[in-house]
Amino acid sequence: EHGPHYAAWLVACIVIGGIAGGIGGGVAADTLSKRGQPVRPLLAGVTALSAPMLAMCLLAPSASSSLAFLLPTMALGEAYRAPCAVRVRETSPPGLASTAAAVHLAVRNMSGALGPLMVGALEERAGLDLRVALLCVVPPLFLASGLAFWAGDGHGDDEHNDS
Repeated sequence: EHGPHYAAWLVACIVIGGIAGGIGGGVAADTLSKRGQPVRPLLAGVTALSAPMLAMCLLAPSASSSLAFLLPTMALGEAYRAPCAVRVRETSPPGLASTAAAVHLAVRNMSGALGPLMVGALEERAGLDLRVALLCVVPPLFLASGLAFWAGDGHGDDEHNDS
């Protein structure tokens, strides 16, 4: 079903999309901050928007169209990283910014591990196809993440705009 170079294209989309999203999210957050605008809507928007994009990627009729959706999906899904890390640092008590950043990364990595475990459980225990299991887990988690960013208390939106 997939061509001989599918794996290479898959990795390229993930890496290039992730890098573009990470840098693009940082630049966008800095631009908003310079204008005195809050960054939280950016964090919420890019994360929530990645949910339907990921669903389109998983539902695409061919490997090539799936890869075409994957690149922007990865960019949107990773655009929150730099602004979120800065926000953690800015809102940390004095002298605890590095510890807060470490805890943030630990929670990010642990929560990121839950998705594959949930997908595997749906596949094994519920007998779902991998694509269906992915659709049941990953887009809703991205949407929930976007809603969490939106529902955040906005601490720092007025005081700290250097995201």
